[in-house]
Amino acid sequence: MKTITLIIIMLLSPTLKAKEVNLTELENVSQNLQFLIAPTNVDEYGKLEKLCKCTAKIAQEKWMPAKYSEFSNALSGYAKLVNSAMENMEEMLKNGPPRSSETVISGMRGLVEIIESCEEKYGIRVEF
Repeated sequence: MKTITLIIIMLLSPTLKAKEVNLTELENVSQNLQFLIAPTNVDEYGKLEKLCKCTAKIAQEKWMPAKYSEFSNALSGYAKLVNSAMENMEEMLKNGPPRSSETVISGMRGLVEIIESCEEKYGIRVEF
């Protein structure tokens, strides 16, 4: 019986790790989208997190894993640049805000319909 249990655990182990990685990537995309998306009404910042989670989840389901992962990595890189710029405001005022990569720009273009569907779902309008 212990052998069977051990075999089942060994077989499921890669699956569990893959889901864990996907969940982490999903959370990262959801959080980092908030650097690029803002509600049109200041009172709706509470709904923004829900919209970003909705957008990240649908994109993960619709996009190929490689495309989603590439977008996630590029978006994380952009978020780091923004955080760095916010820590050094004088430098940002001199050089301007960080520019997003072509991967982030094309990814955001690919998210337009998804963002619009999530806007309808949560009753929020956003700019990006």
